[in-house]
Amino acid sequence: MKSRRTLMAASLALMTLLLVLVVLQRSGADARPEPQRIEFRGGERFDGLLMEVREGSVLLQTAETCLILPPGEIASIGGEAIPSHGPATIDRVPRQQETYEELSPDGTIELRSRLRRENRRSSIISEVKWGIARHELELLDRYRVIDEFGNDLRYEILEDPSFDGKRIRVPLSRPVLPGEATDLTVVYRDTGAFRDEGGDWVYRNVGDYPDDRLVTRSVRVPAGAEIVAVTPEPIHRIAQERGELVIWRRYFRAGERQPWEIRYRL
Repeated sequence: MKSRRTLMAASLALMTLLLVLVVLQRSGADARPEPQRIEFRGGERFDGLLMEVREGSVLLQTAETCLILPPGEIASIGGEAIPSHGPATIDRVPRQQETYEELSPDGTIELRSRLRRENRRSSIISEVKWGIARHELELLDRYRVIDEFGNDLRYEILEDPSFDGKRIRVPLSRPVLPGEATDLTVVYRDTGAFRDEGGDWVYRNVGDYPDDRLVTRSVRVPAGAEIVAVTPEPIHRIAQERGELVIWRRYFRAGERQPWEIRYRL
């Protein structure tokens, strides 16, 4: 009888431990990083969002700017001192998207958008999914999805009641092994700019992504175009013969709208 009670007590303790672990795992997965007071070793202080982009690089986003820097430059987070090699743990950027857009003189645009998928599991990943917002659905018949080896990949659209949109599912030609990553590129053409009443051309992108992601967006205006205004301030403006290149970077929450705009004349 005593051994049976001991076994039952051990089983109950194990079930309780497993339940606690599940709750902690879910709460960690659902938790979102919040802005904190960040102090650098040089004495500068910022209130912003701090996330790991990749090993050896962190993202600091404030209301005015978005920086990627080594974690060793951070002296304290929320008043807590940080070792010289950087914080031991920090939230990781869930998705990264790099987009290159080239505007034609008639206002059409050719877009290439690269999405990186890292495998942090112990098993292989044979497919990739990401959210498609409702305003993106009309573009799907023009989508091409290309892997890092140049293969055109087939995809299917899935209904997803968890958010106001759908998901795209892409089976991979080469699965991603544990600890590795893959880059997928989406290519399509669309109407990218319009003319306002004053005759200026206007390019505008408002964000509004269906899931959280770090977005780096590079937009090239046509050769010979004169840029009148860029808002908000980009991280780079590069003058080239093919046309000036404007580059923004921002971490977007799901559904967040942050208009990026270029006004130019031809």
